[in-house]
Amino acid sequence: MNAQQSIANIETLIGELEAFSPNRDNPEFVQWRPMAGTTLRAALGAEHQLLDDFTKVSFLPRVVVRDTARQSKYRHDAFERGRNTALGILRAAIFELGTSGASTHEQSGFDAALWSHVGHLAEDGRWHELASQTAIFFEDRLRAWAGQPAERIGRDLVLSVLKPEGGIFPLGITGSEAQGWQQLGLGFVQAVRNVDLHRIQQREDARIYAIGVVGTASLILTQLRHQHGNSFRSI
Repeated sequence: MNAQQSIANIETLIGELEAFSPNRDNPEFVQWRPMAGTTLRAALGAEHQLLDDFTKVSFLPRVVVRDTARQSKYRHDAFERGRNTALGILRAAIFELGTSGASTHEQSGFDAALWSHVGHLAEDGRWHELASQTAIFFEDRLRAWAGQPAERIGRDLVLSVLKPEGGIFPLGITGSEAQGWQQLGLGFVQAVRNVDLHRIQQREDARIYAIGVVGTASLILTQLRHQHGNSFRSI
């Protein structure tokens, strides 16, 4: 199977995963998950790190409680966390397949403006710079789109934009979805941005790590464009 066909297959998986209701017991999702694993295995090989990461994605809640309503919310939130993580891995797989002969944002599978800014770093193998520049671009877009001052950074910036109640551009439809997007944004700036802007990481998996950083930033930026693009203060 050639790279372009593999990319098309993974794009189909992304569309299907995005459309599922947030229920891990959904028969369609139960069938989809092993098929997705098979597709990734065929595209990347049985030993690829992204395949291993995909198989370890959890859609289960971290706690179990007796209260039915609370447990239902925990199950919903767990599915959304798993969905976001799996989508990031699938998009990273598209990038992995596209770098062999492609450099355009359409083939990369990432946000067009983000890839235009950082794609050359991936092509040159400058993985640490790819991660740090992605974090810088992410915050720059949040400030520009939401009309926030230059001194607002990190956690304060994400809360001002994504906070479910009072944020400028909260994401998702339900309250729990909005909480999930906020947590994803906070996790990005606290676990990634704070590290990659202040020290150079020496790691054997620098390429996979950097691609994951791009995938996470791209996911949030894409959702912001989808829901609030007509309200941006600045493009």
